[in-house]
Amino acid sequence: LASMEYGVRVDLDYENFDLSIFGSGVTGRIGSNQLSIWVQTSSNNPKSLTDNGWSPTNPNSKIPSLSLVNNETRTSTYSRRNNSFFKLRNLQLGYNFPSTVLNQLGGMQSLRLYFQAENLAVFTDSEFFGVDPERTGNPIPRTMSLGLNVTF
Repeated sequence: LASMEYGVRVDLDYENFDLSIFGSGVTGRIGSNQLSIWVQTSSNNPKSLTDNGWSPTNPNSKIPSLSLVNNETRTSTYSRRNNSFFKLRNLQLGYNFPSTVLNQLGGMQSLRLYFQAENLAVFTDSEFFGVDPERTGNPIPRTMSLGLNVTF
């Protein structure tokens, strides 16, 4: 469980421009990161586990000792990582056309052009190994779009 969940929303307007940003995050969340174990034990680099695992000559290693016989009954904390994060979930930048432009186009009360992006960035602790601390498997896709709001 997380010690704190939070969200931040910023809305700014300047002349005909508007900017809206929303982000949220979690602090103090410790979780199992099975991906780190899989990557380290797959064919990518298993030698680092055997060479750097705990042993009497390497007592300060964070990697558990390796053995052909599993006599260890305690749960390992090796895969436990800081899964705290902050996600920039939504950003929208818009421009409202002035009435002088609308009068030339005729028949419109308002015209707004905007750019919107969702799931822009994830900021995690340096211990986190993976793509998305909220999900296992595929991350949430990043979406970018242009839009036009017209009022007649």
